[in-house]
Amino acid sequence: GVGPANEIELDAAPRLNLFTGDNGLGKSFVLETAWWALTGDWTSDNAVAQPDNTAPKDEPRIKFQIASDNFQSPPSNFKFDWRSGHWIGNRKRNTLAGLTIYARVDGSYAIWDPTGNLVSNQVSNEFSDFVKELNTHERLRFVSKIRAKEQIVLNSNEIFEGSRKIEGLLRDWVKWQNRPDRYPFDKLCRVLEILSPPDLGKLEPGAIQNSLSTHLEMPTIKHPYGDVPIIYASAGIKRVITLAYLIVWTWNEHQIVSERMRIDPQRKMVILIDELEAHLHPQWQRTILPALVDIGEALSSDLKIQYLITTHSPLVMASAEPIFDEEIDKQFHLGISDTGEVNFEEVDFIKYGLVDYWLVSPTFNMKQPQNKPAEKAIEEAKKLQLQDDPDVNEIKRISKDLSKTLAPTDSFWVRWVFFAERYGIEL
Repeated sequence: GVGPANEIELDAAPRLNLFTGDNGLGKSFVLETAWWALTGDWTSDNAVAQPDNTAPKDEPRIKFQIASDNFQSPPSNFKFDWRSGHWIGNRKRNTLAGLTIYARVDGSYAIWDPTGNLVSNQVSNEFSDFVKELNTHERLRFVSKIRAKEQIVLNSNEIFEGSRKIEGLLRDWVKWQNRPDRYPFDKLCRVLEILSPPDLGKLEPGAIQNSLSTHLEMPTIKHPYGDVPIIYASAGIKRVITLAYLIVWTWNEHQIVSERMRIDPQRKMVILIDELEAHLHPQWQRTILPALVDIGEALSSDLKIQYLITTHSPLVMASAEPIFDEEIDKQFHLGISDTGEVNFEEVDFIKYGLVDYWLVSPTFNMKQPQNKPAEKAIEEAKKLQLQDDPDVNEIKRISKDLSKTLAPTDSFWVRWVFFAERYGIEL
């Protein structure tokens, strides 16, 4: 009773989870709700129940369970409270005992560190009697203030320039690069190298430069034509650099805080990425997913990372073929029925090989891997070929349409030329 589909059931794979489907069917909603289940808070406005779904038997609800190799939490059940507009459930609910990073499609990021959970639980226990006396609205506000300490939500400007919770990419990068031990800069360099695009070569930090506009030290990225300040890098390079920086920053900060608190650092991380291919050249789309799966080793040999990734890209899906393991990976698809109902289901991951075959697969559901006019011309041509006595004028008309829209080397020409010549039309 919440989101585009009436019911969504997700049993995530331990490593890679790929979400596909058309725009507006709920891929981002799935990530937002997964973030809430893992961390206990929404990144912005909380999800709301479907307004026409108010019958008691269909009461809007979210149920989740967090599990790992040696732990399984009790189920958490939340129901939508129509008066407050919030989700009410277990007062003492579980959250992920690991790090979580969420790359949103608008360029903002959210970060969750469970070490903050220890602080908030302590505060909650100290005020437990006080909390019991609060009404629903007051309790929600109190708990949200506590939980705000555990997650960091940053827009693109704050990621670069910093905020009260983070120094920011520009200052941290310079500080890390200038440190004698180059820590954690060497880890950042390694992650950047793994995520590098094949067409530009290795993403490698250049020399620190002084900015003429701000008179501040500025990190740079090496290009074949020289070192380019990061603030002038392309949108695609900025997105990957930002992701690499926040992964390294989150891991480094967690280790520092864990050491101060005299606790062992976590060895689990969940990374959610909405539209992985955003701003990336096709060559980069073809390599970014396998590269992401490899970055855990660069941070720590015993770090396990689970990915929840949405994509519209057949190149991203094709790139998963060599690494997809059905024992630890899954694909989920959101589709829409003839009656307008949205369906969410786990589907078999099939290796189609050529990107063209991915385009015409159920994942993307195109009739032809062509431009739209060419698709129309081919479909009309196929229908005409099935007729017992096709109209010669129709053959001529469609032949002209095919000439305008199809490439001379398109494989459909072999089939069409043979058909046309049978009825006396030479092409």
